[in-house]
Amino acid sequence: MLARRQCRLLVTKDAKPQASGFWPLAQGLRQLKFCSVELRPPGGYASDEKAHSFRMYIHRTVEKDQRVRMSPWGDAAIRNSLQALATAPKAVSFEVERIKSSEEEVHLVFESAGSSPWQEYLENRIMNTKRLAVTADTQAVKLARDLVSMLQAAAKDEQAVQAFAFWDDDAALVALAKGVAAVSSLYPFKRLTCVANVVNPMDDPRGRLFVYATFGEPVEPLPKSGQVFHAYPPGSKADPAVLKRFYASVEDRLHQGSHVHMLCLGTDAIMHSIRALCLVKGFTADLVVQWAPGIKGEGAGSASQSKASQVPRAVRLKATRGQTWEEFNATDFSKTSLRKVKSTTEVGKLAYAAVAEVRQHEAVAIHCFSDDKAAVTVAMKALAAVPTVTGGKKLVCVPSFGRAGPDQRPVLRLYAKRYRGQQPEQANPASG
Repeated sequence: MLARRQCRLLVTKDAKPQASGFWPLAQGLRQLKFCSVELRPPGGYASDEKAHSFRMYIHRTVEKDQRVRMSPWGDAAIRNSLQALATAPKAVSFEVERIKSSEEEVHLVFESAGSSPWQEYLENRIMNTKRLAVTADTQAVKLARDLVSMLQAAAKDEQAVQAFAFWDDDAALVALAKGVAAVSSLYPFKRLTCVANVVNPMDDPRGRLFVYATFGEPVEPLPKSGQVFHAYPPGSKADPAVLKRFYASVEDRLHQGSHVHMLCLGTDAIMHSIRALCLVKGFTADLVVQWAPGIKGEGAGSASQSKASQVPRAVRLKATRGQTWEEFNATDFSKTSLRKVKSTTEVGKLAYAAVAEVRQHEAVAIHCFSDDKAAVTVAMKALAAVPTVTGGKKLVCVPSFGRAGPDQRPVLRLYAKRYRGQQPEQANPASG
């Protein structure tokens, strides 16, 4: 009989003792409409017989049209959970969720949402879906991002995707499960509804475990955390694939509630960082710009250094997830004055003007052409210089792209207000 610490299962009907030895641990709940049985799928120290008994127990539960909730701890337990669902006598629809049991401990929970005969499932599912191969080296967040991208790119009535891993590759199966669970933390913040099955190719002795996935119910975005993610913006002549990964990393971390810090050395790094923030879907990015301490112009530290060499030459962008775009666009912009920035605009004068407008009207709009690197850099430096004007107080801005003029030239728009929050400096750093 499996001990409580080895298996956790929730059956949403009156629990009864099973011949296999799985005995309900919540007998006192029988008088309720739904009764729970607390078990965990067998893990790495369980014998093959125990794993087989567990699968058979799940299969009998599914045959009775009872819903299942499994909470695996460890790679082997995750494998046993997936394999039990994939070999069930019916097609089991399920979701995978990440549960934070403590400050640092996160585990997965599999919960079924119903079942149907395999023939019915095969006749009704979306055909010709794209496939993703999952290996032991697959990163869960990247897999989640790829799943979301494929689903969003498909037509509304064709939003389905398949991911698969080798049946006997525990690490790949774990990456598959974690990737599916991570999807809900990314925009558009929906869980995946999945069905797992086994495929045994004629020309390959190794079986595959496939997970067929579609978008499920929407969920609330993860709450903001104190974690800091250090993103390193590429410089000039960056590879397009590197830029794509950078943009995706910034967006993912903001969606997941992290603080994103970016140290920008040079105009190209500034441009890439601003573009990453403007491309965040669903939400604005609340941006605070500061000088990077200790990084000054060339010659700093020498006896003959000029005053110009004392000026910081790098800025640090600190961003957090802000309002939804619908909430932000509902702002009354009628009293907000506009400051246009050119490459020749003086940083100090722009900083003073921005502070004066915020003091008088609570906010200021700063616009420059987004294809003018020098003008964008001036705008960032002016925001970084604000604390020298205000005695330490900062501005927080929302960056976005737009177009202006008869030729519809691309414009960077910065809507700046007083900064009233507090951002962690180095708490729980995570680099990427």
